[in-house]
Amino acid sequence: MRKAFTLIELLVVLLLITLVISLIAPKGYQLLAAISKKIEDKELDNQIKIEIYQAFISEKNSTINNFSINSNGIIQNETK
Repeated sequence: MRKAFTLIELLVVLLLITLVISLIAPKGYQLLAAISKKIEDKELDNQIKIEIYQAFISEKNSTINNFSINSNGIIQNETK
């Protein structure tokens, strides 16, 4: 009757686990990068909407990253 695994069996299982992780990990990082970019895009979009709203309410111009937002909600690039 066998009570334990041999060293070879344990090493083979460890090798298989390492191989599977090495194949899956790059896709996981790509997925995280894509999710992070979507979150950043949504945050910027929300910031722009807030600035447009505030410019409309206060009837003053606002600026985000070299883009001017006037009280009509028109966005213009200020870099020349």
